[in-house]
Amino acid sequence: MLQTLWLFYRKIIFSSVILTFLLTLLNGGFFNNWSLSFAIITFLVLLPFMQLYFYELSNKNEYYFYANLGLLKTTLWYLTLAAVVISIFITIIIL
Repeated sequence: MLQTLWLFYRKIIFSSVILTFLLTLLNGGFFNNWSLSFAIITFLVLLPFMQLYFYELSNKNEYYFYANLGLLKTTLWYLTLAAVVISIFITIIIL
């Protein structure tokens, strides 16, 4: 199951990391006190939107591939949103 999740997330994680890096550089770089928290929150907000773009708008038929592997569309969305919420809580506690 982890290999299937990695297949799903590798497309959106790479794009989210690149876009987060560029937005953080445009926002003042990585040398401010709050830039790490900005980068983390930007990544966590971008992740569901990248999933929306890649899998809902441009590649709707890829959900059939993941459904055949045992992961339904709603399960993938719930896993993404749960990961974002848990990561935000961890970020708030750490920072």
